[in-house]
Amino acid sequence: MDSKSYSSKEKTAGSCQNSLSQFWQSLIATSISIVLTFGTAAVMDYFKKESAKKEMVMMIIYDFDKTIESMEENDTAFNDAMLNQADLAVHPEHFDSLRYTFVPAMTIVSSLFPETTEKIFSSNIETFNTISNVNFISEVSDFYSVRQLFKKQVLDEFKKDIEGKNIVSSMGSLFSVDFSGYTMLNRAYLNSMRTSRDKCMKIMDISEEDMLAFRTQRIEEEEELDSEVADFKWIQEIDSLETVINKAREKYQNSNDEQDKLTN
Repeated sequence: MDSKSYSSKEKTAGSCQNSLSQFWQSLIATSISIVLTFGTAAVMDYFKKESAKKEMVMMIIYDFDKTIESMEENDTAFNDAMLNQADLAVHPEHFDSLRYTFVPAMTIVSSLFPETTEKIFSSNIETFNTISNVNFISEVSDFYSVRQLFKKQVLDEFKKDIEGKNIVSSMGSLFSVDFSGYTMLNRAYLNSMRTSRDKCMKIMDISEEDMLAFRTQRIEEEEELDSEVADFKWIQEIDSLETVINKAREKYQNSNDEQDKLTN
């Protein structure tokens, strides 16, 4: 074989190898680029969903906490009323000094549990898709079911029990209310709700520090909203007063004009 022909073939082979090498390098680089691009997007999407899930979970637990705080206040009021009722059973002469200690228990009937979060949880399929944890969803459903039962069996029944009665007016009215029964019922529901709350925290790996930070943020937001509502009401009140003042101003201006005409 002639040296020139061999050299030409060698160059052609080398050129093909270089082209093939460049092709594979380009393909690998493109593949890595695609993986990095879509992989990064997938990772970002994952963390975004996880953040939304955690936010939603903490919103629900925050609602739990507000319910539990209200029930703890009820627990104290019912328990104090029960103890004072027991005291009066033995020492009826203490009636005048103790009867007004039952007032806090009477205010329990005004206990309210906003149902906004419960309705969002119960009626929005997107909530279930976002949280996507069957055990957590089951515990939350149990909590809200127990809260509804508490309203019916404790709050509503207690309201009926004291309706039309001035329980601090006489021993008869005071002893017609079963404070020990309401104390036991309230405590039983309270313990059940605390247990559900703790299970939810554990299932979703939410710490008390997480909830403290979330609670602080929500309180600040609620205070800011309350301030905005107060400002809006204040502006409405000024508008209303200004309307009244303008009518009076117009009335007296017309009266002055008529007086000026008579004078002249």
